[in-house]
Formats: sequence, structure tokens, C-alpha cells
Amino acid sequence: MNSAQIIAEIQLRFKSIERYTGKLEFHFNKENIQSFREEVKSLRAFLDLLGYESAKPGDLKIRIRLKSFYGYTGIIHSILIHLQYVLEKYANESLIKQSPYISALQNEMN
Repeated sequence: MNSAQIIAEIQLRFKSIERYTGKLEFHFNKENIQSFREEVKSLRAFLDLLGYESAKPGDLKIRIRLKSFYGYTGIIHSILIHLQYVLEKYANESLIKQSPYISALQNEMN
């Protein structure tokens, strides 16, 4: 890969990440979170591969803010999966929907 192809690939990945970040700004859903996290993983893997070829291997890294946002989306993703599991598992029991635990999880999402 020449440098123009590398730059084009990185720009393409950041555009994709930006698209999912925009969607997550307004509504957190599992699909958008998962897609965002996959794009960041893909970018990180690409940068790692470039880093092996670089004269200074530690130079190519994802910025702290993106890493931080990635971590927060992971926490939100885990809460969504857990909430979905609990609500599906106890769907027939009306008490669980009024549970303080479920309320706390739902408030955490807002």
C-alpha cells in the first residue's frame, strides 16, 4: 500500500466511525453501538498493522477521547444486553417491571 491508499483507508474508517457517533448522539441502541465498536476495532487493527511497518512503532495510536468513548459505549452495550435479558427472562412477571433495579438500569440509560 502506498501512502495515498493508507490515507484514503484511514479517512474512510473515520467517516464510518463519525457516522455511527452521530447516530449514538441521539439514541443508544445495540446495533449502532455494536457497529461503532466494530469500526473502532477495525481502525485499531489497521493502525496496529501499519505500526509494525513504521519506523517508530508506538506512533500510530487511537486518540484518548475516542478510546474513552469506545469504553463508555461498551458499558452502555453491556447494560442494554443485561436489561434485555432480564426483561425477556421475567416478561410474564409484572413485579419485575416495577422493580427498583430495573428502574435504576433504565435511568442509567437516560
